[in-house]
Amino acid sequence: MANASLPPSSVVGAVGTAGGGGTSGGVAESSVGTASDIFPFPQFEVIEVKGTPGSDVLIGTNANEDMQGFRGDDVLFGGAGDDSLKGGIGNDRLEGGPGFDSYDGGPGTDTLTFSVADGPANVALQNSSVVSSGVFEFVQNVENLTGSVFGDTLLGDDNDNVMLGNSGLDLLGGGLGNDILDGGKDGAYAIWAGEVGAVTVDLAAGNAVEWDGGQDNLVNIVGAIGTDFNDTLRGDAAANRLEGGKGDDTLQGRAGDDILVGGDGVDVLQGGAGRDTADYSGAGPVRASLVSGEALDASGAIDRLSGIEDIIGSLGQDTLSGNGAANRLVGGVGGDVLRGGGGADIFVFNDRLDFGDTIRDFQTGLDHIEVDSAAVGVGTVTFDAANAHLLWDADGAGPADPVIMATIEGDGVAASDMVLV
Repeated sequence: MANASLPPSSVVGAVGTAGGGGTSGGVAESSVGTASDIFPFPQFEVIEVKGTPGSDVLIGTNANEDMQGFRGDDVLFGGAGDDSLKGGIGNDRLEGGPGFDSYDGGPGTDTLTFSVADGPANVALQNSSVVSSGVFEFVQNVENLTGSVFGDTLLGDDNDNVMLGNSGLDLLGGGLGNDILDGGKDGAYAIWAGEVGAVTVDLAAGNAVEWDGGQDNLVNIVGAIGTDFNDTLRGDAAANRLEGGKGDDTLQGRAGDDILVGGDGVDVLQGGAGRDTADYSGAGPVRASLVSGEALDASGAIDRLSGIEDIIGSLGQDTLSGNGAANRLVGGVGGDVLRGGGGADIFVFNDRLDFGDTIRDFQTGLDHIEVDSAAVGVGTVTFDAANAHLLWDADGAGPADPVIMATIEGDGVAASDMVLV
């Protein structure tokens, strides 16, 4: 029997009855619907479900359904099966649920949502791809995305997109066009990586201007990731994370406790008010000094630092120097050289691979050594005054087994100087 002969709202290949209709030749026909009707099909193993010319709500089951909204602004819920959701003409909302689903919004401005997903969604409209709860799915003719309660990655295309993060700390990217990026309840990072020109971002003003003149509206955005070109990223009064990428970037944290990641290139890192951090954990070996306000990376590029209180080193052998303020220095992996300066400084060890550093100017009673016990493990810390070694004994067996955490130059280390977190 051809589908065209069925009423506008129909269930094909089902067993049972639907609405006021009956069954005939394996076809269950529902009553002919009108605009804004709701058609749930809980008792069928549905193959095909069609809406009306009006605005319908189609709710699927655990079966594999082909849902077609037809005309109107429809809402399609696929249920737990492997579903095909086709919005048709109109501004539709599609949600697949568990299973392997495909989505086609059709003409109009359509939204794909993941409000009931049991894991984070990873969507790239430009690539027509969706990964939700570990399942790869296909999407086309969808303009807007609404995330789950997890940390999602929602990326747009060349159209004007609306990306709503919902709950969870999300990663949102609009692509080209004039987009709206809304981090939702828990905020989000906005990303412009992959663009072919620079971007200027101002989180306080809530906007971003792209290389082609496109402007994005930013709502509840707590961080920004730039392009491979010369970006300008400005924060707001909150605690922001700004990442520059490969170009010669200018990062301005403003108020708040910000983390600034220059990336490759000759960058300018301006912390502003608050306690701000220059993060080189993704770089090669770095020589950074808050006294000179410079950081030399492995490529020979020199970053300019101002308003920075704390430094995170790289995976290599770094030299990190504070200033007269209270600084926090994280050497990271590798045998690093750390110099706090005149303030009450904190030297951080948050991994056993961080061991082997040299602290040049430790001042007992003023400076502190912070050990992340959850990452490093349970152990005993002792100071070998004869050799100026701070020792970590993981098994408590005594001096035969300790590992040198750091060589201490200065006044030695007292028990009160140690902080376990």
